[in-house]
Amino acid sequence: MKRNKDQWVGEFDYSDPTVFKEMFKDRFNNAREYHMHFGNFDADIDTRRLSRKQETAMRNVQYAREMIGEDYPAFEGTSHFEEDWAYLNADVSEGYDAIDRRFDLVFAAAIWILDTLNEDHYMYRVEKELLPELTEEEAEEIPSWLIGYDAVFSDALLMKTVYVLIHRNDDCKVYTQKGEKKRNILDEATVRNKNMQDVPSRQRFERLIEALNPEKVQSAVDEFKEKYWFLARAFFAGLRKNHAKRDQVMRSHDRLVRKLKQYTKEDRTASIAFNKDGTIAEQLYGQLSQNFKNVVELDHAIGRCADQIDEGVQEKMEYAAMFREYLEMTPENKKDLMPEELNERMKDFTIENPYRLAFALLYLADRNDDLIWMYFFGTSLAYMTAESLPWKNEYDEFFVDDLLEKHAHEGAENILPDFYEKHYSTADEDDYFNESVSLAQLMFEMTGVILPRNLNRFDCLESYWNEMHVPADEQKMIRLAMCLMDASVGNSIGSYSTVQNEDEKEETGSNEAELKEQIASLKKRISSLAAENKALKDASYNAQKQTSQLNEKLEEIHRNTKADREELAKLREVIFLSQNPEKEIPDPGISLPFESKERIVICGGHDSFIKQLNQMITGNVRILSNVRINEDLIRNAAAVWIQTNAISHSDYYKITDLCRKYEIPMYYFLYSSARKCAEQIVETAKKKR
Repeated sequence: MKRNKDQWVGEFDYSDPTVFKEMFKDRFNNAREYHMHFGNFDADIDTRRLSRKQETAMRNVQYAREMIGEDYPAFEGTSHFEEDWAYLNADVSEGYDAIDRRFDLVFAAAIWILDTLNEDHYMYRVEKELLPELTEEEAEEIPSWLIGYDAVFSDALLMKTVYVLIHRNDDCKVYTQKGEKKRNILDEATVRNKNMQDVPSRQRFERLIEALNPEKVQSAVDEFKEKYWFLARAFFAGLRKNHAKRDQVMRSHDRLVRKLKQYTKEDRTASIAFNKDGTIAEQLYGQLSQNFKNVVELDHAIGRCADQIDEGVQEKMEYAAMFREYLEMTPENKKDLMPEELNERMKDFTIENPYRLAFALLYLADRNDDLIWMYFFGTSLAYMTAESLPWKNEYDEFFVDDLLEKHAHEGAENILPDFYEKHYSTADEDDYFNESVSLAQLMFEMTGVILPRNLNRFDCLESYWNEMHVPADEQKMIRLAMCLMDASVGNSIGSYSTVQNEDEKEETGSNEAELKEQIASLKKRISSLAAENKALKDASYNAQKQTSQLNEKLEEIHRNTKADREELAKLREVIFLSQNPEKEIPDPGISLPFESKERIVICGGHDSFIKQLNQMITGNVRILSNVRINEDLIRNAAAVWIQTNAISHSDYYKITDLCRKYEIPMYYFLYSSARKCAEQIVETAKKKR
């Protein structure tokens, strides 16, 4: 898209759909061309994914602008949110699947799924009924299982879960280009919106998702979305200084151009002062008027402005490139390389549970949520999540052994207690006889687990931890935790598939005949008990689930009944006042305009009513009239006001449902007069104080 080089301020009007679409098209085409020649070939620059990204970013530009709000550093005429949004969503160096190939995000999602099922005591059913038994070939193709060892779940259980996730669309009928890389997050079926087919692989995946607590699934999704928009707001806040500087330079540029045009208009000698290549004819310079000498100086000044504008753009590009790596930076690097506003916003930002965010990413992608296709902040959050996973630097057993051997003779102090020294008492002081016990005995009494023997395995790494700046008061806890983690390998939830070799078969052959009958009898008994136990668990689970559902329905009925009564009372008041002349209502003596500190959403009203109300109620106010009802705006409101004389039935019911869902106070305007309605808002705000 070509621009007029004589003007920067107010050059583009993106309210024009043609200009808007052309700009987006240029941004995405330029990004694709750059990545094809110089960029990362793992970027999603194929036609389908690039088109999907562009369409989604264009469709949601206004929604994104509203979500980012005042954090976007807008300078009228020189800063355009549409341009920044298009650039960010077009220019991405890595797609989700590229990050997954490097960091195994799907493996992290599988761990969260198993953790959630285990917390809800649903593992016994899922492992037996929903997870497939894998062949040796199927197990070998899973990329995640060699990362490390999980202290809770066995390799076999993790591999089965990962298999269900990455093969969820295998049976879907969809064209896949030959030689296409295996993608686990945005595969071809997902990209083409053909993943929701009634096929075995999808059925297995959907049953696994249905086994999860829906509230926990929704909580994970909400957290991902909240962090996405937090990053977006923080990023744009960090651009404030860049935009302010660019605004100043652009306005200076335009002033100089206008001045230059005036000089050249007054002095005709400008037409003979330049060579064909644009350089100044030096032999003529001394003969020119002072007017034209000013022209030359202005031309140089304009060039300097253009250079500064280019530098600002380059600075913004470098900032965007470094943003996704923010959590990796040291405090010193953050201070030196990143804007002060961003550092202030991000100081409390953390990835508390990367497994939950990895699941939310996979779930949102599978459900074709627009948020995932607005790439820049989505892939940035995915990268930050991946960088927070324990295996980011890859577990290397040889490295650990070499490190232990290197520090083995440094004589580090043993800072753990003697777990077998019996100097603790199990009885109260009033008892005649107090039995002495050790820590190992107390711990076994509480857990039924035998304490690992070698709890000093990592003591020799004291100097290494000091080099890594681990505080001394934390090293005691870390040493013990590492020993327990190291000892837990091999005792995980889930069964291992074992294969007996020929030598072992020969050694145990003689015993098999003697034990065969006993084993068969025990198997029958175990099978019978297992079936009985399963039936009891299923009955208990179904009863608890039914009771919980009934309680929820009863609570919902109570809430809805109460809300209906309150709403009916308010509507009665509206009807009563509509039948009485407004002139009889005394003037409350309220001073307008009134600035609202809390977020107020106003729904309905004629154009003249809205125009007048806008002048009387200012501040944090959003009026929704003849526009799509935005759930996020209503969810974040402190109060919602409805003008019943100008609102559609569908909008009315949608607004009331959302207010009930998020427990937002809802009020009705009692008058058609904009001033009376403004006074209502003020009176209600004063009462809340």
